[in-house]
Amino acid sequence: MTKYHNTVIIIAQKVLKLKGFEVLESQKKVAWLNTVRVFASFTVILSHYVLLEQIKSSHEEIHWALAGIGHIGIILFFAVSGYLASNSLLRNQNVFEFYRRKLIRIIIPFSVAYILLGGVFILLGIVEPTLAQRSPFYNVIYVGGIFRGILFSILPVDANLITYFALPSYWFVGEWFIGMIIYMYLIAPLLDKILRYNFFVAIILSLLLSWTVYNLTFPLQASKNITSWWIFIVRAPEFLLGMAFFVYRDFILKYHAKIISASAILIFVFSIFLYFHGDTESPFFVLLCIDHPIDFMFSLPMIYLFFTFAEWLNEKFSAVLANFNNFSDISYVMMLIQRVVIELFADSFDFTNLSKFGIIFMFVLIVLTIIFASRKIHDIYKPIEEWMIKNFLVRK
Repeated sequence: MTKYHNTVIIIAQKVLKLKGFEVLESQKKVAWLNTVRVFASFTVILSHYVLLEQIKSSHEEIHWALAGIGHIGIILFFAVSGYLASNSLLRNQNVFEFYRRKLIRIIIPFSVAYILLGGVFILLGIVEPTLAQRSPFYNVIYVGGIFRGILFSILPVDANLITYFALPSYWFVGEWFIGMIIYMYLIAPLLDKILRYNFFVAIILSLLLSWTVYNLTFPLQASKNITSWWIFIVRAPEFLLGMAFFVYRDFILKYHAKIISASAILIFVFSIFLYFHGDTESPFFVLLCIDHPIDFMFSLPMIYLFFTFAEWLNEKFSAVLANFNNFSDISYVMMLIQRVVIELFADSFDFTNLSKFGIIFMFVLIVLTIIFASRKIHDIYKPIEEWMIKNFLVRK
């Protein structure tokens, strides 16, 4: 069996002209990747928590220290998605099967979370009427809202597309990056081919496109209410670097120490440059202020350092991280529902008079609530997702 498995890998490498990377078995879990994914989810939760106006007004120092940490989570989320895209493309030779699998993995959890939480808030309206008004279904059921708004929202559509064309929508779960992830997966096969052809061509081309699209769309932010930094082409370099981490795995391992040194130097030089340029209050504040294509000079090497650090942690402390990594199967759902849960707590409790201990206590309570709700949603959507994959993807 092992001989046959190795033969298949060698044939696949020759046919696809693959160089410098390893093939992952379809069922193999990458522990360090799970660590990055869970960490990214928690940073987004933390940033949205400290962004609450009540915390900002009462504990401004906490707000400014942690408000931008969600940028790190989003960057890592895109990079992880890129890594998984190249892995999936290698295993799914048929590009349309790749598309179907990814769409199922993205849309089913999103739609189930949207419907379930929307229904729960309607039920909570029995106790507190204002909670029912938070449900996207409230507008359609009671006020006579536009039903198409539910359809545009229940299936993830890029927020910029919605706002640019003024389409009706009732956003409830998920964030703007869900639509971006879908677009990135759509162009993933093309990115993968360019990346395998030449790493530097792929990176330089993605950076040039990112810079160009950002500058062309920036004037539209006021007139069309879009955000240039949220356009998928602009953020494609982060996704592409995640793909490169998989594709050039062997090369990375060979020159691991040199790449780490180069990444650290690049981050240091860029941070000092921004500090003396007057864009940040400290050389390290750039970590929390990534919102322009030029910041890829910082974020791309940062992705590499985070990935390698997560690998090292799992090699040294695998037993300790095992329970933490177990949250990876609900990390996507956590990203979808975290803002809804945070805003629910904000509407139900007075945060203005909380002590610093109280802020920590409420954050822990919010995280536990998000984990509990995510697990329940996961238990409901997973059988649906697996049924669709089995019936629509697996060839008999």
